[in-house]
Amino acid sequence: MARDGMSLQEAMVIRKAGRQARGGGSQGSSGSMGAAFNVFPLILIPVLIYNVVALGGTAMTGDASVIADRMDAAAFTVTMASNAPWDVRWGDILILIALLLLFVELLKS
Repeated sequence: MARDGMSLQEAMVIRKAGRQARGGGSQGSSGSMGAAFNVFPLILIPVLIYNVVALGGTAMTGDASVIADRMDAAAFTVTMASNAPWDVRWGDILILIALLLLFVELLKS
């Protein structure tokens, strides 16, 4: 018998409910995925994308200037408020992805 007339089984059920309410449940189904998300640095994603483009470009042609040409190629064009066209390049998109992932890293910390 536990204290105050409570059985041992009732005390265990209350203790388990308290752990689950705090996020430390006995199953750990979402806890392990959250831990893996916190360990992986998201800023590594743009670095890997650039390396795939860079190594793929030099492996296919053998010329390093192909990488600069790929990053400098226009992805799409946006008309600004002044009616001037802005060519958004693949390098700009990669920098934007890196900045967004850096912001997510700051939120995680």
